[in-house]
Amino acid sequence: MRLLHNAANIQRFLTEDAELAKEVILAVAHSAVYSDKIYSHLDADQLGWLFDNLNRLFPPSEDPVEDDQVYAVTPRHDAGRFRDN
Repeated sequence: MRLLHNAANIQRFLTEDAELAKEVILAVAHSAVYSDKIYSHLDADQLGWLFDNLNRLFPPSEDPVEDDQVYAVTPRHDAGRFRDN
């Protein structure tokens, strides 16, 4: 029960403060792209919330361009990949 309460608080804080939400997502996006640890602990409603917020905070239309040239992968690239997984 306490875990559900904490998850609700986290969702509320991240929904109310877009800048904080972006910072948190950018901080965890790299590891989230290569692991299902975050997804595997979420229920359907939480996954829906995460998907909606990733699209709101990191819209595909603002993704960095990835062309055939060499480039450095940034946290913003990882956030887009996290959103798309």
